[in-house]
Amino acid sequence: VRDLSKGQHHATQPDAEARPVRVDDQWNRNPVLRFNGQGEFLRIKGQPLTGQEFTIICVVNDAGAPGHREIISNWSAGNNVGSSLFLGLTADKTVRFSDVFAAAGEITNRKKPFILSAVNHSSGAAVFQSGRPIAARAQPLALRKLGTEWIIGQQGNINGEFWQGGIAEIRLYNQALSPVHRQLV
Repeated sequence: VRDLSKGQHHATQPDAEARPVRVDDQWNRNPVLRFNGQGEFLRIKGQPLTGQEFTIICVVNDAGAPGHREIISNWSAGNNVGSSLFLGLTADKTVRFSDVFAAAGEITNRKKPFILSAVNHSSGAAVFQSGRPIAARAQPLALRKLGTEWIIGQQGNINGEFWQGGIAEIRLYNQALSPVHRQLV
């Protein structure tokens, strides 16, 4: 999957058995990657987020069973357990925005495509579903270690917590986008 920004953070999976399936002409006639929740994931080249203020915007749907399942993560055993950054779901429809914001609101209509956004800035953190706020904190996430490998569709290098459902787009910004800018995206 090609990174359309200037960052060259392409996502790849050399193992054909672990590759999600691309389905063309899906949501609004755009392609979608379908993850089966059973070992499919992509590795991101390089470090897409470098600072503690950032925005993550994902266009997804969730067909997974209750439990942990990640859209994007840099969790790495022995390197940043407890200080990694990830965005995904747990239980039936609860959002997890890292370990320190583990109950970050609930998704409605999770089986239909939606936009899941998470923002971390100097005075707080917030999560949104399709532009609607679903959770907020009055303090930012504790310091996140961002230098480990980034993965789409799995909890870092845990070989588990696989995403089941579609991912049409993931956008990562090395800044906390304003509400107006986030809506424009």
